[in-house]
Amino acid sequence: MELKNENLNLIDNLANLSNNRIDAWNFLIQIFFTNKLDDRISEKIKKDYNMQAFYLPTKINFLTGYGPQADRKFMTNKTKVNMSVKVQGPFGWHASNGYVYSLICSGIIGLLLFIILNIIILFKIYKIILYKSGSSFNSNLFLSSAVFCLLFLQLRVFLENSFSVFGVDLIFLLSAYLIIQKEYRKLNI
Repeated sequence: MELKNENLNLIDNLANLSNNRIDAWNFLIQIFFTNKLDDRISEKIKKDYNMQAFYLPTKINFLTGYGPQADRKFMTNKTKVNMSVKVQGPFGWHASNGYVYSLICSGIIGLLLFIILNIIILFKIYKIILYKSGSSFNSNLFLSSAVFCLLFLQLRVFLENSFSVFGVDLIFLLSAYLIIQKEYRKLNI
């Protein structure tokens, strides 16, 4: 795969490098806010898929979204000829981004709550690192592991649904957060 193509703009180059994740996010955000697709995404899809086979919601629901796994409902299209049974649509089968997933499934309210939750976690990690000396932080194996686990999950949520759906990531997040919360209470700030 060629990293730079002079005929493509920056968004198309990034979309090619991202394994179509950026196109998937763009697709879902357009469906959520306008219930239709722009010409660029439509042209990409029309090459191989029947546009009428996509599920489009009958009413727009900005505040509360479209429910669990709505991203899969919107992105599923099995009309491509000679398509593998594992390929469910032109850009994959799910959002591959915790923020986009929370917007589609739980609307603006859910997205705001998801952002607030992540900010609270990052704030507590920041305070713990700020008030703990390097030696006491490094000597507490559970605390340092919990911090690295949470930071990893915070970064991973940009490229995967991660802890935004129930699974192993959520169990790790809750376990690590309990350790962070216990240490945060000890700070007496």
